[in-house]
Amino acid sequence: VLNSYPRNYQFQHESIYYDARARPDKTFNAFFQLAHICEENGIRGSNCFTLRRSWSPCYMEIDTKILC
Repeated sequence: VLNSYPRNYQFQHESIYYDARARPDKTFNAFFQLAHICEENGIRGSNCFTLRRSWSPCYMEIDTKILC
């Protein structure tokens, strides 16, 4: 999976976990390879690809203190 990154790729803050959250577009290939490996081995992996088609949130937070 780490081979999906270029040889000279530097993770932000030297952390793959931070980099995956900060720059998800750079880790797309690694997530795709993980999903493929899980599928080949019959392992139920996590869904790393969203099924939504828009960037707008599909939820709304309600401040209950205002309602009371």
